[in-house]
Amino acid sequence: MGRKRDVEEAAIPLSAMIDVVFLLLIYFIVTQKPIVNDVFLAANLPNNDTTPPKSEPKPPFKIDVIEGRGPDAESQYRMDGRVLTYRELESRLSSPSINPAKIDVIIMVDPNGTHKKLVNLLDMLQKLNFTSLNLVDDYSVPFKDKKKP
Repeated sequence: MGRKRDVEEAAIPLSAMIDVVFLLLIYFIVTQKPIVNDVFLAANLPNNDTTPPKSEPKPPFKIDVIEGRGPDAESQYRMDGRVLTYRELESRLSSPSINPAKIDVIIMVDPNGTHKKLVNLLDMLQKLNFTSLNLVDDYSVPFKDKKKP
């Protein structure tokens, strides 16, 4: 007759499994890329709507960031053909007759202009709640004036 075998139950070592789980947790925490909110400028793209607009849109403000030269080096912006300082431009744009939410602003930077002037202008426009900003290197299509040929 045979001997009776002692039957052992199979046991999984939990301490090793817990170590592996913690190592995986640390690995995924360390290698996770932080979630960064993308900041971008809105692009005005054409839509497929072929119906004519209800009203004639207001002409956009065209602002040139220029390099001030000579004794009038403070003059660094041009709007409507007039050379303006930062404060003069801010006072014109903060006029109560201007609704910033409904007006496009087209900004063109002089190749000799500085980044600081552009950043100051963008900060001012943000402070005044202008939302439709367009940066261009040349006034061309689609921002061509309808009055000029």
